[in-house]
Amino acid sequence: MALAGFLVSDLRAVEWDQFFDDWRWARFNVSSGLPSNRVLQLTESGDGTVWVGTDRGLAWYDGFFWRPVGAAQGVPAQETKQLGAARGGEVRAVIEGRLYRCGRTRCRDEAPELAARGETVQAFSRAGDGLFIRSSKALYFARDSTLAVANMPMRPGGIRSLTESSGENPLLAGTGGVYRWVGSGWQQVLPAVAGGAFEVRFALDMEEGRVAFGVSVPSSHRGLWEWSAARGVVRTPDAMRDMAVHGGIALSGEAMVLYESGITRIRNGGQWKDLAPVPSALRQASFVRYRANGDLWVGTRGGLALFRGTSSLWTVRREPGHDPRNFLNVFLVRRNGEFWSGTGKGIVIERQRGTEYVAEAAGDPLLVVTGLAEDESGHVWVSSGSAIRGLMRFDGQSWTAMGPGEGIPDIRVHRIYRDRDYRLWLLPGRDGDGREPEALYYVRQGRAHPWEHSSGLLTRHVYAMAEGPGEALWFGTLHGISRWWRGAWTHWRMAEGLKASQAFTIKPDSGRNGRPLLWFSHRSEGLGRIEADGKVNYVDGPWQLRAIWGIELDSLGRVWVATRAGLGVWDNGAMAVLDGDSGLNNSFLWPLVFHKGVLRAGSLGGGSWSLNLDQTVHPPPAIRLNQIAGSGRTVQFRWEPRSFWAERTPEQILTRFRLGDGPWSPWSLERESRLEELVDGDYRFEVQAMGLFGSTSSQTASFHLLPPLWKRPELVVPVGLLLGSVVVLVVLSIRRRIVHTRELEKAMVRVEGAVRAKSEFLATMSHEIRTPMNGIIGMTSLLLDTPLSSTQQEYARTARDSAGALLAIVNDILDYSKIEAGRVELESIPFDLRDTLEEVQALCGPAANAKRLELLVDYAADAPRCFQGDPARLRQVILNLASNAIKFTGTGRVILECVLIDGTGGEAQIEVRVRDTGIGIPEDKFQRLFERFGACQQL
Repeated sequence: MALAGFLVSDLRAVEWDQFFDDWRWARFNVSSGLPSNRVLQLTESGDGTVWVGTDRGLAWYDGFFWRPVGAAQGVPAQETKQLGAARGGEVRAVIEGRLYRCGRTRCRDEAPELAARGETVQAFSRAGDGLFIRSSKALYFARDSTLAVANMPMRPGGIRSLTESSGENPLLAGTGGVYRWVGSGWQQVLPAVAGGAFEVRFALDMEEGRVAFGVSVPSSHRGLWEWSAARGVVRTPDAMRDMAVHGGIALSGEAMVLYESGITRIRNGGQWKDLAPVPSALRQASFVRYRANGDLWVGTRGGLALFRGTSSLWTVRREPGHDPRNFLNVFLVRRNGEFWSGTGKGIVIERQRGTEYVAEAAGDPLLVVTGLAEDESGHVWVSSGSAIRGLMRFDGQSWTAMGPGEGIPDIRVHRIYRDRDYRLWLLPGRDGDGREPEALYYVRQGRAHPWEHSSGLLTRHVYAMAEGPGEALWFGTLHGISRWWRGAWTHWRMAEGLKASQAFTIKPDSGRNGRPLLWFSHRSEGLGRIEADGKVNYVDGPWQLRAIWGIELDSLGRVWVATRAGLGVWDNGAMAVLDGDSGLNNSFLWPLVFHKGVLRAGSLGGGSWSLNLDQTVHPPPAIRLNQIAGSGRTVQFRWEPRSFWAERTPEQILTRFRLGDGPWSPWSLERESRLEELVDGDYRFEVQAMGLFGSTSSQTASFHLLPPLWKRPELVVPVGLLLGSVVVLVVLSIRRRIVHTRELEKAMVRVEGAVRAKSEFLATMSHEIRTPMNGIIGMTSLLLDTPLSSTQQEYARTARDSAGALLAIVNDILDYSKIEAGRVELESIPFDLRDTLEEVQALCGPAANAKRLELLVDYAADAPRCFQGDPARLRQVILNLASNAIKFTGTGRVILECVLIDGTGGEAQIEVRVRDTGIGIPEDKFQRLFERFGACQQL
């Protein structure tokens, strides 16, 4: 069915809700595999495959991913001008002026002779068993591999458009008007106008031989037109002069047209009606196309959208407003087909002939109904855990209050459970005084009887009861779970593994083939199960599924749970949750029951929701798994899950992973895993994805890590032989080295003695030389203080300066000898670093002035000045660097720079730099910088 399945006569009451249901929209873009987000055309081939044409080529949909079609299939990945279905599972497309016929694996040129003649294909249209092809020069008709010039109602140059219809009756438009192919020739549907040429954007074949088409030019005829043989051609009056740009029609005959102004109109039941407000996807649509099942494809600026209007996943039944009957507490499916609901205000009975509301029974208001059951006679028994003491019974004609006269204790009964023998078990709640009944009661043939085994129960405060295989009776109570089977009691309490003592809901299973004996919940601890061996386990699931109020099992073995956060489903180890994203707009659920192919869920305030089980059996998601090249012992994986027909967005799909047969990671939205510190060997990495209804799929990747080179067998033998040879050579070498080492040790003793003697000689000679040199300097200084002629003054000053220079050399020699002898001692005294730099500036000033150089001190303002150390040695180092800079600088400046690198606490890291504008050193000579006696000119 198409949109007609929900667009009934009252459009405004139905369609708005559905068009604005987010869960009905699926969206696709380049991340889904589309070649481009700009989708131009869409068609569905005969085998049901969906094809799209984009500005970057063709693609088809496999139900999970879009598969691009390109050079490998024989077609360029270029803009697709037109796309249409061919016979079978193939499609036709106009790409770069050529007509291609494509399947999933191969494309071929369907009109190669036109390309050989230099003609480009502009449009095509099916017509019966043939094909019209409009080229740049003529109109052709192709049939059975033959191509012939077609008869035309106008000259070739006057054709403006060849429009494929939704049927097989194309429209030809141009200077001669608008014509429709009727099987044997062209029939004019819109006459020519003076000085104008027609262009048709789309054509829709409708019921009773009608055709609707959108005219874009001339402007005087712009709009939506309808033609039929009986009525001729008319323009729809309420769309005059508004360009109809896109249109689509469903198999049911329902049509949709989009106008340039943004108006969207739907034709249903022979009438065009405005769709208002217009959904955002339709406001920016580039085309609309109906699927064969009636769903709607919409091309948008950001990709492709699919509106699943025909989905019947959920059906809701609710009373208007805040009616207490929207609070559902219990369901009963009777043998006669009636469906009874216990509500917050009596009973709702759904029959084939209509719905009946029962607000009172036997003259008393029913109010909150919590228990419903049918006995062996077909009578319905009703209880209320808050409003009625005893029970009410309906025999098909009238209501009767049932109490002590029928053996029923004067208590409030919360639930009524019927076993396979049609005994009705009364599950009491606590009275106001907190007392428990003396026994558990059952009703048989209209009378209540105390159960003789009641004393074995953990408590008579029973929340739930069920009968399992082998006539085992299970009880969920205030203090735990009990089972009466084969004349004996078995109990499960917190000591036996329960997370809480209260067992609120129970549902027996088969206990065979890995199935548990019982499913249960505590209201707030999630879903638990008692295994066939009696052990208690809990199901890992989303946090939303902690507060469980109802449990049911379907024929596929899936476990359905009603919670305060939606409907949960457990399927073969995976737990999924259905909420508003799937269309369930009321998530506070309580009772569950299967009825006529649906799962009926009662909500607290939102009515009852029915899930169509036929639409829950879908293929699980597909997974693309990619291994990212790792390094060393690390391997990285990324994966991308896609659900069947986009029933969930990729961001909503839960996945998990494991390495080999190791434990699974928790279900999450992660899409990447990094495996580190792996040892060599074979590995298998597995990713699992969960579908909307709990079904799972897996994708695996195997990889092998090679051992280190030294562990590989192909290297061990040759390396071993080589090592053996090396060992022999090493032994021989060691022997020779021992002899040689002994000789070297003797020589080293002699050399060290010589070096020591040299150092002592240098130290002694330096001291001896410094004494007379100091005398010479002193005497020349005294001589300069006496009256001397200018010539004498110059000679004496020269002698003193030369003696000073010689003394500096002697001091350097002495320092060098101290360094060799390890006798250098550094002072540790307070000093001012800026003063030290200024002393160097003063000492080097004359030499800089002589070469007309600027000698500057640049001391950072944030740098400290006071330090503890040896200022003399530091001054000597900076002086040497500064002197060297002055020596090799011809013009410009020399800067003594001090910069603060780091300063924390009481310490500071200072960098002293000497920068100059001298000749510099080429980069390729840097490695020779510290060679002895090297000069810049030499380097």
